[in-house]
Amino acid sequence: MKTWLKITLPLAVVVLGIVGASVINATGTPPVEPVNEASPGPVVTVRSITPQSHQYNVTSWGELQPREKTTLTPEVTGRVIAFHPNFIEGGLIREGEVLVTLDDSDYRSALLTAESNLAAAEAKLQEDQALARVAQQELRNTKDPTPLALRLPQLQSSEAAVKSADAGLRKAQRDLSRTQITAPYDALVKSRNTGVGQVVSMGTTLGEIYNIEQAEIHLPIASFDLHFLQEQVVGSQAYIETPAVTRAVKIVRDLGIVDSQTRMTRLVASLDDPYGLHSGEPVLRFGQFVTVRIEGQSVAEVYRLPQEALVRDSIWLVSDDNTLQRRQVNILRKEGRDVLVSDGISSSDTLVVMPPNFPQHGMRVRPVAEDTQTAQQE
Repeated sequence: MKTWLKITLPLAVVVLGIVGASVINATGTPPVEPVNEASPGPVVTVRSITPQSHQYNVTSWGELQPREKTTLTPEVTGRVIAFHPNFIEGGLIREGEVLVTLDDSDYRSALLTAESNLAAAEAKLQEDQALARVAQQELRNTKDPTPLALRLPQLQSSEAAVKSADAGLRKAQRDLSRTQITAPYDALVKSRNTGVGQVVSMGTTLGEIYNIEQAEIHLPIASFDLHFLQEQVVGSQAYIETPAVTRAVKIVRDLGIVDSQTRMTRLVASLDDPYGLHSGEPVLRFGQFVTVRIEGQSVAEVYRLPQEALVRDSIWLVSDDNTLQRRQVNILRKEGRDVLVSDGISSSDTLVVMPPNFPQHGMRVRPVAEDTQTAQQE
């Protein structure tokens, strides 16, 4: 009896539980089904885009160098008796100013001697000319008088002596003028190798000066940048840009070679009056490393996009139903933090400024205009 109860009682409890659950399900309130609404998607910042004309700029770097360097050497021998107070390292000299003066006493004496020689030669010529006229008068009735009788050789000798004396005078004048070494152009003194009292001879190095009327910058240009420059690159406008100074320069030469190591082409830019001696422009110094922006070709109908909008040469757009659309674009050039594109986009498109993580074609998003988001952040 007890054994039978142990077996049937648990079975009865299970049966009653099943029956009770069935009754509750049949008579109770049905469970609420979850509403399966579509997800609104992530918020993305968007902007409208418009085509614009654009001028390419190619940036390069180089060292500011003097166009001319001159080593000063005397053309005569002499003792240094004076030099320009600015003829020291770093001094600025104007064109025509006397840098070094040599003792000229010997050259003044030579000049007086040359003047005397010329005067004597001219007097002798006048005498011979008079004698030649007398001889010609006396021999006017003589048939075929000899040149010697007409004193023609003496006259020719006197004429040659005058030319020689005149040349000697000009040489003496040149030697005297060469006792003063002058600046051939507006210059910066690089070095001075002489002092008062030193005896110098022809070929002795007195110092070195740099031409500050013009400076040059040799600019390496990568091959992929060349087709963005003007077809006639010589004459193109360019600008030196530093944190404190902007100066206009011109491209004046193409060196016409490709560097065998860097595979770059070299252009030369010219800067007038780098030290502002005449123009009053801000000073740029020789040896200064500068950035140069070269104005290149102009193009129309291009779009300037932020680099953040680009994902593997594609951009993401928001369609009218707020879904993402992937679009392949033609990248023309990257400039700074922007990308210039042409094909694959139009002014009616709405650009996603920064795509969400793992974007998918057709993905629903919530677009927010960039201007609106910026205003809210402020």
